[in-house]
Amino acid sequence: MMRVPAAWLLPLFPVGAHAEAANPRGHPNCPCLEYAGLDSYIENGHLIYRPSGTESKYQYPTTYGNFDCQAHDDGLAPFCDQPNAPAWCLQEWCFVDKNNCKGLQYYDSSYFPGEDVHYSYDTCGSANSFTLWYEAGEESNLAVKVVDILEGYLWSSRQLLEEAYIQLSQETLTDQCEYSTMCPCYECIQNEAWKSKIDLKDVGAWISPDVSTKLKRITSCLASGISQGYSKVAAKESEAGKRVGWQYF
Repeated sequence: MMRVPAAWLLPLFPVGAHAEAANPRGHPNCPCLEYAGLDSYIENGHLIYRPSGTESKYQYPTTYGNFDCQAHDDGLAPFCDQPNAPAWCLQEWCFVDKNNCKGLQYYDSSYFPGEDVHYSYDTCGSANSFTLWYEAGEESNLAVKVVDILEGYLWSSRQLLEEAYIQLSQETLTDQCEYSTMCPCYECIQNEAWKSKIDLKDVGAWISPDVSTKLKRITSCLASGISQGYSKVAAKESEAGKRVGWQYF
């Protein structure tokens, strides 16, 4: 088991940066679609969005959500053309094929329900604050939505780690990989949120001394991948030193 305090990880990255650079066409494991196939929503050269429960309709470019990672909603009505538009209006995303999206989060389209259209912020290296914002307006159970997003992170981490474990098990490892045990803590400073001395810049693992040499080598190499995965989540979601959070594997 590895236990990592997610709230500790954000200082590993510059402010405003994501844990890993985004590919303009999306992550190779979950590439952006060239076209999402929303032909039935095209009218007079525009993609039409009709909010459920209203008679209003809004014209979007036919390239909306297609081809590459962009802030596709920036400047568009009815939410992102306002002076104090939600933060998600500037977050990059794109439509993806759920059957060609491996280890990254995707969601059913909220704007085009029932069309088997899916989008992903994760593939573009962005946080998905849209889903919580949009669906909270339709469903009062915000806690359920938070759980869904967290479970998505854990599912993605688990899948990638299981694949890495299988690959490492098939290789001949002669040495352990370097990883931090976080003990002793040479750069710990007092943190009021945690009521103890901690190091906000370190991510570590503890490997049981009882495991075999081969498993210890494999686990040490996995520890690096685990820390990178958790760092990615923390860079998106945490406020270091303010919110407490743990992920377990």
